[in-house]
Formats: sequence, C-alpha cells, structure tokens
Amino acid sequence: MTLMSVGVAAELCGVSPNALRFYERVGLLEPVRRDGAGRRLYDEETLASIRFVILMRDTGMPLRVLHEYLGLARQGERTAGRRRQILEEQRLRLRRQRTRIDDCLTAIDGKIDECPRSTTIRSSQLVTTTSTGESA
Repeated sequence: MTLMSVGVAAELCGVSPNALRFYERVGLLEPVRRDGAGRRLYDEETLASIRFVILMRDTGMPLRVLHEYLGLARQGERTAGRRRQILEEQRLRLRRQRTRIDDCLTAIDGKIDECPRSTTIRSSQLVTTTSTGESA
C-alpha cells in the first residue's frame, strides 16, 4: 500500500493541504493514519473518500448534509434509504440549477445574436431584472 503526505494527496485531489486538514477536523474524513512524527499519511482508499467529498461540495451540497450522508454511510446498509434520499434531493437541486443556467445562457445568446459583430452592447439593449424576477 502506497502512503503519501498531505501535500501529495492534496495535489492529486486538486485541493490545498489546509482543505484536507479541514475535512478531517470537521468529520468529513475519518482520522487519517500518521507517521511517528505525527504527519498525516494518505492511502488510495482515503483519496477516494476525499474525491467524493470534493465532488459533493462541488455540487453545492451543504456541509451539514454531507456530514449527515457520510455518517449514515459509516453505519452501513441499514441507512441506504436515507442516503439515497439525500442524493436524490441533491440531484434535483442540480437539475433545477442546470435549468436556470440553461435559461440564462439562452437569454445571453439571444442578446449576443441581436448585436452586430462590430459594435458593443448599449446599456439600452440590456435586460434588467426586478427583485421579483420579471424583466424590467
């Protein structure tokens, strides 16, 4: 089994060493093995856990929900139903977010198409949105 330092593990996962320490401190990662000098040592299994945490954070999953999910996962199969529910709720949030982003891109594309290539957009061509979400 190959063990690596916090710096190497962080680089492989695309985060800072401080992020890995934070994830461990708040319980998103199980306590990691340490060498005789107290330095953290990461293995491939821990890297897989780190990548999952990062993936879920990238989806916008709140720390408290991710913490709940990971705690349930540690309890085994008897919590599969609740874990599935958490993931399905997150998937729904992502789909709603994607729909909103697609709507925004469509609006932007329309405004770009209205603009001649050799001019810039005048402020009168921009659509502003009120606090209720309606175009002004």
